[in-house]
Amino acid sequence: MTPTSRPDPHLENVLRRMPDAPAARKKVTSRPGWYRANVEVTRRVYVDRGWFNGLRNFERRKVRAWAVARSVKTAVLCGMSAAEIYGLPILNRNQYENVELCLPERRRPPSRRKWRDHTVYRDKYLAQADIAMVNGVYVTTIPRTYVDILLYHGELEALVFIDGALHERRTTRTELHRYLASRRGQWGIRRARNLLDDATGLAESPYETVARWLLRGVEKQLGITEIVPQAWFSTRSRQGKLQRRRVDLLVNGFLVIEIDGLIKYDERFLQERGVTYRQVMEDERYRERQIQNQGYQVLRLAPGEVWRDLIAKVTEIMKQNPQRVSPKKHFLPWAA
Repeated sequence: MTPTSRPDPHLENVLRRMPDAPAARKKVTSRPGWYRANVEVTRRVYVDRGWFNGLRNFERRKVRAWAVARSVKTAVLCGMSAAEIYGLPILNRNQYENVELCLPERRRPPSRRKWRDHTVYRDKYLAQADIAMVNGVYVTTIPRTYVDILLYHGELEALVFIDGALHERRTTRTELHRYLASRRGQWGIRRARNLLDDATGLAESPYETVARWLLRGVEKQLGITEIVPQAWFSTRSRQGKLQRRRVDLLVNGFLVIEIDGLIKYDERFLQERGVTYRQVMEDERYRERQIQNQGYQVLRLAPGEVWRDLIAKVTEIMKQNPQRVSPKKHFLPWAA
């Protein structure tokens, strides 16, 4: 087990635990307006309803995972629930809401009738070395979490998670390869090792990983020979200052793909950075024109359009430009 860390003081303060004794619980919940003012996160934990309703979906999932983890005695958060506690990005395309748990060593999960609401137990051996404590709760280590997400949620979900972990330097390729080598022959390890080759650690949002993954699937059909994440371009600010700016993906050296993450336009996000939506949009368009003037083509998509339109639009662009060559005015991420 890895060294422990302190509990998250903010979450510790917002969770409202019910007393164990039925009479004491009834006394608390019978207060006028209790259920209107509070929302049940788990059977024994409540939080302020107004505060909870103001959270984003991923923040609500973290609160629920935290509440469950602080309510169980021996179970360990795993899979996407562990990723939530780490604060690492997950895609969660299927809107999976259950809190995932597993038991240490060879302990078997309780019968399904005893599972708490919105929880699921994974019946898979969990070594003590695969357990860490993060913000005061027990979770699986990042390498083990990566494998579990792959097994229970698929390759794309696992790739998004490990791309984010590498990008935020929460783990290294050396650590991951060492872990996978030590579990050689176990269920899912070969798939995890192969998938790790597709992780770059450069993606700054889950949808950059999604776009790269989708394009990898049609490389041969579309004649794609190169997909570079986070390529750098030299641009100038409105004040004329030379600066280097990154783009999400550069395909075949000429097609720039930019994915407008919704967080950039979130009101709270903008307020924290002291900018307006209009300023962000004007800055992006100004940068885009400079990149186009250097001889590149720019395709800009919203996250939802990545699933629906990415392949069709890239197909059309590649057909229109079968012999197009790169202006070669960009910098590769590892050389910039």
